[in-house]
Amino acid sequence: MAKTKKIPVIKNRVVLKKKKKRSVWPQVRVLLLTFAMMLLFVWLKIQTNLKLAEIQRLETVLAQNLAEKKKLKTEKIRLSSFGRIYKIAQDLGLEFLASEDIIQISKK
Repeated sequence: MAKTKKIPVIKNRVVLKKKKKRSVWPQVRVLLLTFAMMLLFVWLKIQTNLKLAEIQRLETVLAQNLAEKKKLKTEKIRLSSFGRIYKIAQDLGLEFLASEDIIQISKK
């Protein structure tokens, strides 16, 4: 049989018992947790913005490096052209040897 709680009656009136004072700790915990989550969100947002700025800076550096690489490739092609080398050789008084004057040395 289930226990029932007896309510005291005084002169045909119900006397309500005073409620126990609730602890504020659960509310404090919720507030602290909310504050911690807000700080975490702000910190993550700041870190994300810093990383995005770094990515943009690195993309700029990459574009500059690619432009420099393209410039160096074209300069290499220009400097290694056969016509240019032939002209420099003539200016220095050099002559190209005939194929019968070249001795092949085998690599062992």
